Amino acid sequence: MLLFFVVEILVLVYLNPNHHLSTIQDSDERDKMTSRATQQRGRALAIASITFAGVAVIVSSSNQPEGIGAVLDVFGIAFSFLLVSFMSKTLIQTKRIWSLIQETTLEYGALYLFLSIVLLYHTYVSFPIILVGGFVIAFALRLYAVRKEAEAYYKMPSGTDE
Repeated sequence: MLLFFVVEILVLVYLNPNHHLSTIQDSDERDKMTSRATQQRGRALAIASITFAGVAVIVSSSNQPEGIGAVLDVFGIAFSFLLVSFMSKTLIQTKRIWSLIQETTLEYGALYLFLSIVLLYHTYVSFPIILVGGFVIAFALRLYAVRKEAEAYYKMPSGTDE
């Protein structure tokens, strides 16, 4: 999934570099983006808190099964993505790419959190089919959203600020 994250950012910027790498000049647009960034920041912090709580529960468990280290690794990746999303708020006022990075890291952080829960269940249950199915659906929806975003950026004139 790390590869999907990197490819997604690179493709979206490649499709319309003038949009993503431009500075936000309009104060109304800057205010809207700042407001949205504040909301995203709150979401990232809430999900990061859940992630941290999950890690605390796993670590405090007295009988940790084999393979729990891999689950903790995925929890750590989720936590890292969510913290990047949380911390990028102030940069959003400079260039549009930071808004893209904040939103994308929030979404991948949530996906990694979901994956870590799937892996955690897998350590206790042979094959958590409902969770695996849910993760596959969530990831497929993410890929579909990226496709739609890419189409929109491809069709957007290169000088457009929308």
